[in-house]
Amino acid sequence: MVAAVATAFGYGAAYFYFTGRISTLEERLKLAQESKGTYQVRIAEVTRDNPYRIGPTDDLVQVNLSEEVSPVILLPSGFLKGKTVSIKDKKGDSDKRAVIIKAEGGSIDGSPDWRIESSFASVSFVWDGNNWSAY
Repeated sequence: MVAAVATAFGYGAAYFYFTGRISTLEERLKLAQESKGTYQVRIAEVTRDNPYRIGPTDDLVQVNLSEEVSPVILLPSGFLKGKTVSIKDKKGDSDKRAVIIKAEGGSIDGSPDWRIESSFASVSFVWDGNNWSAY
């Protein structure tokens, strides 16, 4: 049973699956920005590290390499189930040099890698304990 419930302040919908609440990055960002929660969003800007390995506290990774090479982002295995991370082409040149996202252990929706190939595009991933899924 899945139900959508509007929050008291009208900021969006929260999803409930039986009695377990599924939190979204957007909800956490909104709470952090409005100082209504203690959750802090860690934004990592990749300007030099290539490849860049996602850390356990990374929530949003903005790719802005100064070099004219394809950036590589590594999604390690071993995070807690439910770990989410979003990756954004901040420089806006992924139509020329794709942002390559590689799974280290496991896969991304059955594939060893994922590519961002549109300028300023982004993609989010969630770890299910064995593999990454794009959403």
